[in-house]
Amino acid sequence: MYVHIKYTTVLLHEQDQLNFVTWFEDALKVIEESYGIATALDMSAVDTTDNNSVINRVCQGFFDGAHIVVDITWLGNEEVQGIIKDVNIPYIRIDLSISPFLKLLDKYLDQRNCTDVALIFNNPTQVDQALYFWIDTQRTRMVITDTLDKVSVKKLKALRPIPNNYAIIGTTEDVVKLFQLALEEGLFTLADRWNLVFLDFDYKQTFPQFLLYESISLITLDEAVCCSLLEIPNCVCPIKFLTQKQFLIYTLKVLINVIDTLNSEDKLLESVTCNSTKNDEETLSRFKEILASSIDRDSNIEETNGCLRLKIIGSVDVIEHEDISRIGTFSDDSGFVLENGKQIKPIRTFYRVGVTHAMPWSYKVLDDNTNSTHWKGYCVDFVAMLAEKMEFDYELIEPKKGTFGERNSNGDFDGVVGDLQRGETDLAVTALVMTADREEVIDFVPPYFEQSGISIVMRKPVRKTSLFKFMTVLKLEVWLSIIGSLIVTGFMIWFLDKYSPYSAQNNKKAYPYPCREFTLKESFWFALTSFTPQGGGEAPKSLSGRTLVAAYWLFVVLMLATFTANLAAFLTVEMMQTPVQSLEQLAKQSRINYTVVDHSDTHQYFINMKNAEDTLYRLWKELTLNASTDETQYRVWDYPIREQYGHILLANTVSRVGLSYSRAIWSYSFSNKRLDPGSKCGRRV
Repeated sequence: MYVHIKYTTVLLHEQDQLNFVTWFEDALKVIEESYGIATALDMSAVDTTDNNSVINRVCQGFFDGAHIVVDITWLGNEEVQGIIKDVNIPYIRIDLSISPFLKLLDKYLDQRNCTDVALIFNNPTQVDQALYFWIDTQRTRMVITDTLDKVSVKKLKALRPIPNNYAIIGTTEDVVKLFQLALEEGLFTLADRWNLVFLDFDYKQTFPQFLLYESISLITLDEAVCCSLLEIPNCVCPIKFLTQKQFLIYTLKVLINVIDTLNSEDKLLESVTCNSTKNDEETLSRFKEILASSIDRDSNIEETNGCLRLKIIGSVDVIEHEDISRIGTFSDDSGFVLENGKQIKPIRTFYRVGVTHAMPWSYKVLDDNTNSTHWKGYCVDFVAMLAEKMEFDYELIEPKKGTFGERNSNGDFDGVVGDLQRGETDLAVTALVMTADREEVIDFVPPYFEQSGISIVMRKPVRKTSLFKFMTVLKLEVWLSIIGSLIVTGFMIWFLDKYSPYSAQNNKKAYPYPCREFTLKESFWFALTSFTPQGGGEAPKSLSGRTLVAAYWLFVVLMLATFTANLAAFLTVEMMQTPVQSLEQLAKQSRINYTVVDHSDTHQYFINMKNAEDTLYRLWKELTLNASTDETQYRVWDYPIREQYGHILLANTVSRVGLSYSRAIWSYSFSNKRLDPGSKCGRRV
């Protein structure tokens, strides 16, 4: 190729693109060396950072003889483009950013239905490139860090919710370095969310060191891109090959060919000045036609929104079973194509689940084999079953401060509730009590276990056992009276039978047959056996004796009936006896001591109810003492004004439940739902 006319190019760049300016200069030298003669292009660089002076500098470039404008800025400059249209200067915008690699990553994330990503770089200049590219994507959230140190790792760990994906982007050397830092700082978790994007072609020798990390994705450009840019078939890509720089060299070659074709048609680009002279429109149109035709035939360049970009061919590999498995390829012509028999696994949902110690719902146990602790309990099993049925991963998070959650003077909560409020956890499954204060900051689902509310807990009384407990049915005086009547009756039976002329032993003629002789011993036996169902046996024969026995038998029947009824009532009442049946009874009595656990949910409940009582009493008093108050207003105060909650608060509180049993006479204390099966599940609003 022989070039007879040399054109000057105005190169528009940004302040952080000085390395691209150097690339442009190097590209001209490479082209000159490859052709063996001077190129058709020269360069005049213009920094577009200062918007006030960029127009003047571009016009000065035109005045100095510039014929073409090459724009390598991230977004272009609309004011400069307006001037270019006025003077009919060819305008070529070239994308030298890492957008091809970001595009490959973006298409892969689309296949996984991901909504956000955290990008990690080691080169600060690449951060702006990523920002400008990702503005046009559908990612709802993106986090970018230009380095990886203890501070940035801490920030990435604190991200809530956890990003769907992490992507380390850089040269092979940078990717290996950043990945090792992520491992050392404990940032590398959930391996299926990690993507390593390589900006060069030195990655093959480093792949084996990633085989231990199952499910991470390796994203690379195909070596065919390198060979095509070098215009060497089946080549071996050089070490530290810069794809963007080689793309610039390739694009400038295409541009020189366009200029050569234009010159061969005797259509020359003239020097212009702002607001004075301009190129022929036919020459500019022909330049655009030749350039468009060259790009259409080229396999490495595509034009998108007036910008020349690199056509990419890339692949995605995933570590599976300690081996590298290719799952798909992407190209601008065919899109993302899955390999035969492969499928892209979607990102599993991950939740940070708040939990705290509450026997038997959730508690820690020590594993003797690993000497580490892990969670067990009903709530833990419940979360595991939810994760299995709803297909999500989770991590149990214990609050750093507090347990269930108490509100401080600033109105903030600690514990499980505080973590939910601040977004440290996504949900909580624990024996959490629903209170009005907590419902202000978190949302509760219905209880998954029986709800029992606040209960009055007392120690089970120890009942004394005795062989003679049945005798406590009657008082001692009654028993002494029964014994006295038995002795007196027995003595009188003996006395009447011995001295009455009508008795069997004194009147043999009337009773010739053998009759019972009531000696003193026999008389006492008769009186005693009269209390049995069999009776006392043969009664005396005399009228006086029989009258006495009849009266005695009536007494025995009445006493037996009284004892039986009292015994049944005594045993029944003893089994059903409850000293206190309601909070109102407990507040009114003074014999039984009671208490609540200090700073517990139950304690706070009584405080709230006491405040409600005080408020009602104050309003009622204001209505009552105001003589002008309408009588109809009293109807709204039909609620009985009581002080039972205030009486409960007068009791001395204890720091823990066990102390309440030792301080109370009847061992009465108030228990909340954590001590009974009334657990709830909380989640963040």
